[in-house]
Amino acid sequence: MVKKQYLKSTGRLFTKHIIRLLSIAAIFIVSIGLMSGLGVVKYNVKQYVNDVYNTCNVHDLDVYNFDHSSMTGKVNLLYKALSNEEAKQKYNIKDISLSYSYDCPDISDESNRFAYRVISGDFSNLDNYSIDKLVLVGEESKLPKDNNQVLVNEATNEIKKHAIGDKIKISLYGRTKEVEICGIVRNPTLLAKAKEPSAYFLGDKYQYLNDVIYYNDSKIATEHPERASNLKITFNSNIRNLFNDLSDPYKKEIAVASARIQDFFAASAPEVTPIITSLEQCFSYNSLIKYADKVSVIAYIFIAFFSFITLLVVFSTMTRLFDEDRGSMAVLKTLGYSNFAISMRYVVFVLIAGLIGAFGSLLPSVIVNNMIIKGFMMQYNLWSIKVPVITAVFAFCSSIVLLLSIILTVISSLKAAAKKPVELLTPKAPKVGKKILLERVKKLWNKLSFKYKSTCRNVFLFKGRFLMTFFSIIASTVIVFASLALFDNSINNNTVAMDTSALKIISLVLLGFSAVLCALVVYNITNINISERRREIATLMVLGYRNPEVKGYIYREIYIMSALSALVGLPAGVGFVYFVFKLMDFGELRFINWWTYIITPIVTFLFAILATLLLNRKITKTDMNDSLKVLE
Repeated sequence: MVKKQYLKSTGRLFTKHIIRLLSIAAIFIVSIGLMSGLGVVKYNVKQYVNDVYNTCNVHDLDVYNFDHSSMTGKVNLLYKALSNEEAKQKYNIKDISLSYSYDCPDISDESNRFAYRVISGDFSNLDNYSIDKLVLVGEESKLPKDNNQVLVNEATNEIKKHAIGDKIKISLYGRTKEVEICGIVRNPTLLAKAKEPSAYFLGDKYQYLNDVIYYNDSKIATEHPERASNLKITFNSNIRNLFNDLSDPYKKEIAVASARIQDFFAASAPEVTPIITSLEQCFSYNSLIKYADKVSVIAYIFIAFFSFITLLVVFSTMTRLFDEDRGSMAVLKTLGYSNFAISMRYVVFVLIAGLIGAFGSLLPSVIVNNMIIKGFMMQYNLWSIKVPVITAVFAFCSSIVLLLSIILTVISSLKAAAKKPVELLTPKAPKVGKKILLERVKKLWNKLSFKYKSTCRNVFLFKGRFLMTFFSIIASTVIVFASLALFDNSINNNTVAMDTSALKIISLVLLGFSAVLCALVVYNITNINISERRREIATLMVLGYRNPEVKGYIYREIYIMSALSALVGLPAGVGFVYFVFKLMDFGELRFINWWTYIITPIVTFLFAILATLLLNRKITKTDMNDSLKVLE
């Protein structure tokens, strides 16, 4: 019988407070969906980089010299010296290949910004081109049959688009030659779609690639070694296994290996001063990994922020639920249940709300992740990236938020249940009214009507309610401002040498989720406020207040708190954004549009209004008889 009473009481807890359970679940959906969707982007991108590195056997070192004449006949000698098994074992080399690479200014470009690159190698069979393996694109693409046919790089934002069968003129080995395009390929080292730097300078000005042509010279390593200008090297698995998106251990090993090969060059060909670059100096790889790191910084910051808001709302909701459920607690205590057993009812309540929210956040998480990955794909050739549905990041975010919510619930519910049954059965005495600071400003206070005086007193009378609302909306305002500031910098900051499509999408996603979170926060707090004040609302109705007047009585308090929070949240947002920009090494306050400072509090306030409008029915449908029943 006692156990049955416990189960009935727990069941009534869910049915009576189903709206609160769903509102907590909704907040979990928004926060976990955004957190896991943002948090997993870095791992998706870096996993892609690792896959390309291994699948396409991307080079670890590239040896070349801008002055090709000084390397004539030398690169081939170095190739022969390093390609025997003894040298490979000594220097830990897996593969080594010869090629010719030369950047020429594009004379058709009047802006003098672009150059094209010619790469010669054995492209008659792409399997023979073992390092930086090319991938054919399109069904019509074919490999070159002779040295009158060429492959061209896939078109990007700046690299030209060609058609199969087109004829072009290229500068090759000091002469001009007309060739026919037979195929289009992807190069694993040319990932950036814009501003891929050229090795060609015009005065002190860097140029960018707008074309890459692959000329088939299958005999470059055997019959024409004097044509070679580049030596590419990959190392054995004991070094390559450390790659892990340019990890520090990998970079250290590459630095050591590079120094050893540099010493070998100095001893075998002292008159030659080659340039040795590692994959760390590859523009596409370096910029992509750094960009993913910037996104991860944003993710971690906003994960912390959204977690804070979620926990604040859960704590506020459950604390007020304990106050309303005092009678049930007293009954269970008289039946002999321990404080812990009573606490478990509320833990289960939060757990179920959290699990609903966690599973409900899977779809938003995938949507956010896909949107941001598409932003990356606007900037980089990420042609085979995989987006997992369930990830460790999702599990981590949902577990942490849910665990902290449960811990807060346990602590606060045990505190509430620790009181004696007689104390729990006695209704809380109304809070004693006190003068507020505004009342001391007589000239202003005396001009206020009664309804505004009562509203101001109510706002500051319940300090706990006020602070919960205040900090929740401030946090939402900060995120709204940060989203807009990030978007402004993505558009206006011309000092950033890359497209920022992903950051633009991230900022829009953040804006949408933070606005929804703000609406949910206000909705939840207002819903609790209405539930707590049913007797007060019923009394106003009995006294003849009409529905608009009753709603105004309740909503004015929310609007005042929202307005104050939004105004305080604006400077807090500026400070937060300054900190984020410094941490990311991206963005400046001067690039934020002036209207962002105006829009931010307006957006916050509008969503607060929207949240209250959704609760109109709850006020107008208040049962006066039921609400005014004597509790004593």
